[in-house]
Amino acid sequence: MPTRRWTFAVLLTLMASAAVNDGQQPQPSISGIVVDINAGFIPGATIRLSTGDAPPLATTVTNARGAYSFPPLAAGTYRVEFSLQGFRTVTCADVLVKDGAAAVVSTFLEIAALHTADGDAPGPSAATTAEPEPAASMICLGSGEVPVFMGARAGDDDFYLVIVVDTVKAPKTSASFLRSAAAKAYDRGQLARVPVPVTRTASGPPRDVATSPSVIEGRTDPKFTGPPPTPLPLESTIATGLRHRTGTISMARGESADSGAANFIVLLADDPSFDAGGRRYADRLGAAAFGRVVRGLDGLRKLGSTPASISSARVMEPFIKR
Repeated sequence: MPTRRWTFAVLLTLMASAAVNDGQQPQPSISGIVVDINAGFIPGATIRLSTGDAPPLATTVTNARGAYSFPPLAAGTYRVEFSLQGFRTVTCADVLVKDGAAAVVSTFLEIAALHTADGDAPGPSAATTAEPEPAASMICLGSGEVPVFMGARAGDDDFYLVIVVDTVKAPKTSASFLRSAAAKAYDRGQLARVPVPVTRTASGPPRDVATSPSVIEGRTDPKFTGPPPTPLPLESTIATGLRHRTGTISMARGESADSGAANFIVLLADDPSFDAGGRRYADRLGAAAFGRVVRGLDGLRKLGSTPASISSARVMEPFIKR
């Protein structure tokens, strides 16, 4: 069976982990940064601030570095809307501003024409249609959340992944992943389907592997010549508070809890067996979740639905230029 070619690239933007101010004592306010899917700053985007469905309380625009900020605000819950002609509007609801604290709300804007019905970027032959508005929580980034952009191609089908890494809750695991991404260790890596073992039940037949929950493993380039990543102490889900849900990205590990280094997994369905106390690993320590995929899950699901008899390895090459 011929091998389907994949292409892959990493475009990294380190979003500000603190409010966009000059380092002064934080005041109750909202600020952030807006980027596009190529990790470029977006100037001139309009940001509207409101409470619930009420008319906007204030409006501002992003500067040349994609940054914005509102004047000091009263503590409370706000709604932040990001818009720019030709891009999809993003609305972040229930933004909490506390006394003596500056809230950070960042996002990325996507060109409206980039979307197909399943949410992936279209390939050369794909017809462009409207995509349903995603949940606000999937594209609104808080303090310490870093988006990593990965482009992929499977045959004639292009799609991209946007991975949001949580550098606050899982700092060590996130730092290792971001170092590998910045070093281009994934640029010629592999995506591999990792099926969950078939389980039998007393009341029915065994589940088909093709329809069982599974994970996708992202592997570094086997010919990568950079410094090898150092195995990490496990950042337990008990310590981070992150859980293995649909779209969660987690550091792949072996029998040893502290063996994770660079390879990662993406869950295609909720699977608490990867959490601390779960039965995925003999030591029941779980895996280190460190973020979530907010774009490209449908492309990964296509790979995840591949019959078990088909080789799951996919070779990748860069196709998005920095």
